[in-house]
Amino acid sequence: MQPFYYVAVNGSPSLTLQQLQTVLDAKLAEKAKTHQICLLLTDEKGVPYLAANYARKNGLYIKYFPTFWTEHKTRANEIRDKEILALANVNITFKDGTNANATRTARMAQQLGIECCVFAIKDVAMES
Repeated sequence: MQPFYYVAVNGSPSLTLQQLQTVLDAKLAEKAKTHQICLLLTDEKGVPYLAANYARKNGLYIKYFPTFWTEHKTRANEIRDKEILALANVNITFKDGTNANATRTARMAQQLGIECCVFAIKDVAMES
């Protein structure tokens, strides 16, 4: 059995499935030869929903991290993101400038020494 490679995926909701697929196909191709890929996702809509669809289509594993608002109040996103990054081998963030959480998560990953790939959504080419 191959070891797991854990990929945190997050970002702004303007991302399209085609853009996500373009980046993940390129980023994960080599690792998929030697590892089982597991996407680490929040329980939110937008990028996590698209990434889950991508994972199902490509036979990847998914691990969800819920946000416990009642328990953690205003720090819920931060606490959840720390849990995700504690497991992640790489963090992939898609930014359009509208999502402060995505920016914070990318910054956290960098501070923790986790490989962090940040893509500006407007610069991600869409395949036709």
